[in-house]
Amino acid sequence: MLGGQPRRPGDLHWSAYTLLGGPEDNDRGDWMSPVNADQLKAVRIGMQAALDECSRSPVGNLLEGHLKVVLVDSLLRAGYSVLEGSTRNIGKAVRMQDGKLKVTEAERPKMDPATGSEKRTLSPDLRIWSPVQVVVELQIRTVLGSQDALFSDNLVDDFDRVHRGVADAFILAADRPIYDALRGIKKDPRGRKPKHPEQLASSLPDVEKLEEQFPAAAIPSACGRFQCLAAIARTSFGLDRIVAGFWTAA
Repeated sequence: MLGGQPRRPGDLHWSAYTLLGGPEDNDRGDWMSPVNADQLKAVRIGMQAALDECSRSPVGNLLEGHLKVVLVDSLLRAGYSVLEGSTRNIGKAVRMQDGKLKVTEAERPKMDPATGSEKRTLSPDLRIWSPVQVVVELQIRTVLGSQDALFSDNLVDDFDRVHRGVADAFILAADRPIYDALRGIKKDPRGRKPKHPEQLASSLPDVEKLEEQFPAAAIPSACGRFQCLAAIARTSFGLDRIVAGFWTAA
């Protein structure tokens, strides 16, 4: 993986249909690379921290910013540094050294938007900086938040970033009712149906197959485009939550 750098010139933007199962998706295996073992170790540390927080706190996944803090804290304590935004081209590399917080400036890599996007550049949710570089997208879905999240394209956009190689991994922390609805299992008949349920169902693993701990090895998503690690938090406060991570399949 290239730590968030595009893997080849002229990457095309893949629509939700093409990205998650359309017929035009037929020749990307030669240029997409899965995360390596060192990168996956860092991703696992962040995912475990997210799962622990979602199990412990009734509002563990209420805010994406809160869950990012949980992930960053776990990574810093494990010896990793992260790169936070500052000016357009310079970021601040944050690490722990001898129990003290150390901050240094570092050039911030460019994250290219999809072809046709009006954005000049993208900003990742989390950039692990050393000893390995990993660009991670992070999203939460909660029953306490706006249900408009069911009708947004944000999930597909983050899958697309991983698919195009500008992000290395995508982590989702979702309450089960929302997670099921995203997969097309909407038990409440009221309101609009979520967007992209067929495509997301082929990428998000079936809850009934999940354990309370992450498995030792990742499994391929049904669509074949991603590797996935996922677990379910069966909380003491009566709300199941799913934490799942995705990266490009080999």
